[in-house]
Amino acid sequence: MNEEVIWERIPPMLESIQLERIRGHVRIPLTYAGLSTETLLKVHLLPYLAPLKSERALAFELAERPELQSAVGLDADRIPSRATLWHFRHRNSAAFRKLMIRALIVMALDADKVRSALPFVSKSNQDATDFVLEETFDDPQSGLLINISMKPTSQRREIPRSLFLPWPDFDESSWEEGKEKVWLHQFLNFPISAQWRIGSRTRIIWLVQPSWMESPYSAQDLERYLGKSGKAPYTACNVLVVRKRRGKEEVLLARRLMGSGAGSYSVPGGKKKPEESVLACVKRELREEVGLEFRDGRPISVRNGHIPGFPRVRSVGVIATDWIGEPRRLEWLAHSKWEWFPLSKLPEPLFFPTRWAIEDYRKRSFANLNWENIDPNEPFMLWSE
Repeated sequence: MNEEVIWERIPPMLESIQLERIRGHVRIPLTYAGLSTETLLKVHLLPYLAPLKSERALAFELAERPELQSAVGLDADRIPSRATLWHFRHRNSAAFRKLMIRALIVMALDADKVRSALPFVSKSNQDATDFVLEETFDDPQSGLLINISMKPTSQRREIPRSLFLPWPDFDESSWEEGKEKVWLHQFLNFPISAQWRIGSRTRIIWLVQPSWMESPYSAQDLERYLGKSGKAPYTACNVLVVRKRRGKEEVLLARRLMGSGAGSYSVPGGKKKPEESVLACVKRELREEVGLEFRDGRPISVRNGHIPGFPRVRSVGVIATDWIGEPRRLEWLAHSKWEWFPLSKLPEPLFFPTRWAIEDYRKRSFANLNWENIDPNEPFMLWSE
């Protein structure tokens, strides 16, 4: 991580990115999926300023951290999903690329004024003999005419037309040669040269790829960077999908690959949306993560906890007693393949909300729980101060 990046300097730099400043003659919608295009661009700029490696990590941290929401001008009730972020930059990749490059240059100009280092800016000399002028950008705020140059199209790394993205029931052995994952930075084709004149002096900077974006899909923790205090408490549903085989109970588990609890085993589940009931959360998470349609079940556990390194959480455990479908791996970057494990022989480590729900199910600790009393009208007190 580049220690020169100071969080307090990031929000003011993002504030300077206004659509009218960087748009020029680029045609792009003012809103997209109900969100401001200007805001979505600022969201996509965050991984160049803070160690966010992928769109999934970006969406996850954005949902959990009010400071990130505030920095890009988001309302906590309207957070873009990973799918929205992905679709926004693919829908019109040429316009997205042009606006992103201009936005990075604008931030570099503003940082230069206050002598602030940025992780995507290099002032070292580079061989630019084969670079060609891409466009001339007139920044209305600084009044500078900026020449943007990069390698000719024939020398750039090609982004495949058929983007490789994991899909349900994907077999890794069938991965065809030539198909690639496209990382966030590959749309921009670093390095990029930006050159302008101030009086008789010529200034040149290079836009480069931040070091942490070299392996986008590995887990990344922002705790050291932003701390834990920004993570908001929430309610989560955790669904025990249980079946009986040869007289023994088995539960459906997968290993978490990213985010909170990466490396541990977990049941299907996730954060409850503010407008959702617990039952609605159960149905949505089971459908989105496993491809199962919930038909019947009941709440079996409710715990309020604050585990070091995690947000305060109200964790609701639910057992699915009837469902339709076969378990499928739908979120390839989030977890491993779903597998059945005997309740008497569970893998380790278990994610703490999963452990709570299984312990309470075994002990029948919350026999009086039902759908009516799990969603009280009064706000649930998450903890005692």
